[in-house]
Amino acid sequence: MALGVAYILTNRTAQGIAECEQAFALDRNLADAHAIIGLGKYLLGRAAETEGHIQEALRISPRDIFAFRWMAFVGVAKLMLSADADAVAWLRRSIEAKVGGF
Repeated sequence: MALGVAYILTNRTAQGIAECEQAFALDRNLADAHAIIGLGKYLLGRAAETEGHIQEALRISPRDIFAFRWMAFVGVAKLMLSADADAVAWLRRSIEAKVGGF
């Protein structure tokens, strides 16, 4: 998964997604892998696919300390899709999760 993140952050997003999918295949409870795949799909212009990955990450690890980041990924993806009301809801949820500190 770390290699996948490195690929995504260095503009090799398709490779990064593939690495995260491999990590997830090895450990089905790796919520971060789903979240990073969601981010990668947003970066590839496939924002409509982001929310499903984040929902799965939240299902696997609902009290994860990084969930606020995952929620922000969806918020930004929703902005790309011009779903402004949904974007605001996800971004507010992200802020509340960070401030609330789980």
